[in-house]
Amino acid sequence: MGVLRRTNGEIIAQDDGKTIRQLVTEHKDDLERADLHWQDLHGLDLTGVDLKDADLTEANLHNAVLEGAVLERTTLTGADATEASFRGANLTDADLRGAGLDFADLRGADFAGADLRGAYLAGADLKGADLSAANLKGADLSAANLKGADLGVVNATEASFRGANLSFANLADASLKDADLRGANLDYADLRCAILYGANLDDAYAVDDDGNRVAVTAADLEGAYLAGATLPSPGPDTPKAGTGAPGIGI
Repeated sequence: MGVLRRTNGEIIAQDDGKTIRQLVTEHKDDLERADLHWQDLHGLDLTGVDLKDADLTEANLHNAVLEGAVLERTTLTGADATEASFRGANLTDADLRGAGLDFADLRGADFAGADLRGAYLAGADLKGADLSAANLKGADLSAANLKGADLGVVNATEASFRGANLSFANLADASLKDADLRGANLDYADLRCAILYGANLDDAYAVDDDGNRVAVTAADLEGAYLAGATLPSPGPDTPKAGTGAPGIGI
């Protein structure tokens, strides 16, 4: 029996001959606070849907389209949203602990204040996304595209940005304690007052005027807290970001 309910038990729709998946499709305009935990919603087009305060715990959202959707304060803990599109979606204060967002399209999405502890965002496209004040502790953002993203005041302790594109990103006042930034592109990134205690920046780089990679050094991270950080060890002939490169935005 198909019964679509809100998190308080209120019935949104009921039809013995339809699945929850079908009811969701038919009632896209009335899904605020919907209880969709453990539901299979993979591949559904939920563009612009209002799922504010909904429960999508461990839901299957693989390859689903939620572009421009409202997921403010929505619970997505453990959800599988790999390769899904949340482009321009509002996920402010959402709970995404342990969620799978690998290779998802998150361009321009708003994650301000969201809880992404232990989330998987490897290879995700977060270009221009707002992650300000989000909790990314232990999250995997390896090879993610964070160009121009706002990570100001973010908690990214023990997070992995290995091979990520952080060019032009705002990381001012971010906590990157023990974070993995090996091979990350930090060209024009703003790391003023960022906490990099114990972080690994080996092979992190900026780009010079000729498009060549140049090593990032402590001088390029002036204003950041670097105690115990592992910095690149360029050879004697390797140019540094502070000597000929556009440099890091400090």
